[in-house]
Amino acid sequence: MQYDYKQYGATYGASLVLGQGNGLLYTITPTARVSLAQKKYDGLATVNLESATYQFTGAVGGDQVRVSVVDVANFTGINSSAVGANKHVEITGIEIEVANNGKSVYGYLLAETAVSAEIGIITPKAIVISNVASNTTYDAVTNYAGTMATAGYTHTALVGTDAIGSVTQTASIGGSAVTGIARAGTFISTPSGVVLSGGIADNYSLSYVGASNSVAKADLTIAAVASLTGNTYRGTAYTGTYTTTALGSDASSITVTGQATGINAGTYTSNLSASGSILNNYNTPTIINANLVISPAPLGIELTGTYAGTRTIAPSTFIVTGLLNGDVINSIVSANVSANGSNYVSSITGVAGTAVMGNYYITTSYNSTPNSNTTNMAIVTPANLVILAVNDAKFVTQVIALRMLIIVELTPHVLVGIWALPIMDL
Repeated sequence: MQYDYKQYGATYGASLVLGQGNGLLYTITPTARVSLAQKKYDGLATVNLESATYQFTGAVGGDQVRVSVVDVANFTGINSSAVGANKHVEITGIEIEVANNGKSVYGYLLAETAVSAEIGIITPKAIVISNVASNTTYDAVTNYAGTMATAGYTHTALVGTDAIGSVTQTASIGGSAVTGIARAGTFISTPSGVVLSGGIADNYSLSYVGASNSVAKADLTIAAVASLTGNTYRGTAYTGTYTTTALGSDASSITVTGQATGINAGTYTSNLSASGSILNNYNTPTIINANLVISPAPLGIELTGTYAGTRTIAPSTFIVTGLLNGDVINSIVSANVSANGSNYVSSITGVAGTAVMGNYYITTSYNSTPNSNTTNMAIVTPANLVILAVNDAKFVTQVIALRMLIIVELTPHVLVGIWALPIMDL
């Protein structure tokens, strides 16, 4: 039978019908009693008037008993406002209302309108600690702890002056905890272990929500240092240097190869490349190459040769000063000689020995200081010139012509003398 209300404690033919429509009338009279006063921790000793706060015994037929009025309801005793069970409760002015699936129910009796008993329960208040996600860039300095501390966390409100003092943070990658400097990539930050700076932790039910954090790669430039002067040939290698924009101490973990290097005079260009696991924290490096220039070393020279009619002579003796690292010159085929008041060597050719002449240069000015790497002297010895005059015919009746030997002595550009010597005709 469909009904519109229920009524208990009814006497057939005598009781006043309290509802309207079709009703179910019962002769029994249920008695309800407050069996539990419960609330979530709020820092107060009072019990509010929410229907879920109280529980009753004595209900029948699936009826729902609810509090409609309470004058006063307090938790009393030590730590009356703290979380706990079997707490003493003082309740007065209790009134109830009963319903069954939204339909009115009449006739319940209330066992007492005032209660003083250990039926109180205060349950912990739920607090959610949620980490804030961070998006940073690798800097080779900030560690995971610092990154998480900067990002921080949020939480649902605590009661009164209760406050969170600290939260333990754990960083993990792929389920494994990580520490140290925050590397480029993604990691999970998980909060735990809340410590209150005010209030009692047991008054709260704590739950935690982690966050996914991103550390972007940093930019990196590796640049060769141009070295265009100051590298004079020395017989051993020069190697170029480089700089990087690596952060912190990362440069020591990067292997750079391809620096410009060379022994002989000339221009060398770097071809830099980099390796090392630390590069995982950087975008593809920007590489800048540069030149290394090795210049020739000065070479002093003193030589002697015989005048040959041109500025080129074949040295008969020579001394060189300034050869490096075991370089040797065994012979010189020819030398070009110039004069600016005194003879000096402008160039040499046909050099035999271990020395590479491209690694040396001769100072092209006269310098008579001996045994220095700027010495430059050329001694040109005179050449002998013989002129022979000969009568090529004679007659008996003719005077015999005088045959003469004329000797001319020259030094470069200077006639030293002429000697004529008679020679008897045979």
